[in-house]
Amino acid sequence: RGVGGGGEDACGTMSVTFHALPPSANSACTRCVLKCAGIEHEEVNAYGQTRTPEYIAKFITNLAPAIEHDGACVSETNAIARYLCAAFPTQAGKFYPGDAKNQAKIDMIAEYTGISVYNLVAKAMYPDVGFPGAAGDVSAMDELKASVSESQSAAAKELLTLLNDKYVNGWLKDSTYLGSNEPTIADFRFGPVLLFARVAVKLPTRIEKYLQDLEENVPGYKEATDGPRGFVADKVKAVVSSSGGVRGFNVAEPSAETLANALSEEFGGSITKMRRGVGDDLAKRLRQSAAVLPVLERRGTETGAR
Repeated sequence: RGVGGGGEDACGTMSVTFHALPPSANSACTRCVLKCAGIEHEEVNAYGQTRTPEYIAKFITNLAPAIEHDGACVSETNAIARYLCAAFPTQAGKFYPGDAKNQAKIDMIAEYTGISVYNLVAKAMYPDVGFPGAAGDVSAMDELKASVSESQSAAAKELLTLLNDKYVNGWLKDSTYLGSNEPTIADFRFGPVLLFARVAVKLPTRIEKYLQDLEENVPGYKEATDGPRGFVADKVKAVVSSSGGVRGFNVAEPSAETLANALSEEFGGSITKMRRGVGDDLAKRLRQSAAVLPVLERRGTETGAR
């Protein structure tokens, strides 16, 4: 799909072409709108394509997700969602309902998620999954490598604060979904991001219930988020830092029992698997600073799990 004849520009297509990165939470946000609304589309893997001249001719941001439809080339997750709701009102309009005031509320939540929440998610878990940090991030600066874990922990702590203050005690306090008992594009912006957040923090119970409601009660949502869910399925949920701290618990100084519970759940109680999972050097630090391994050693002796 490039520059066509008959007066078509670089985005001359009437059907929806969806450029996505399969494991991406942001791409899953757009996929949610498409699948939950039942909009016919062709998904194209954008990996390795976003910096090509052909792609940039359509999307100057050189980012994915992005869509082509009826002469329009749209990138940026929230802009795509609003476009689809306007271009397909019968199918997608229900996800962006009401007057200007209600739509502004939906926009506010979606923008807050994309800016405040996602930036913290990226800082807290990108290093754990091998994603590069943005320019200026601690994880992107070689001279600050020793501070990456500390930076991740700080971001995870703030992330939990925002999830509790703004979502659990705010937009989800009196409704099933974000400020509404029916899903909107704000939910499609927030839900997939939480799958990545799980790598860095233990989500509040209310947030987990919210995700369950989306997956079980919104047709198309679970399938739309299979990419990021599968990508992080084998990642550690409670990440122990090299300083002996822990990301994923709402406690400043977790006990050895608490850490052992997290690691046992993640690695099936096997000390051998745990050592492989966190690395020998970190295992030594855990033994020295938190006395986790002796707890696991005792449990292994009791249960035979090695």
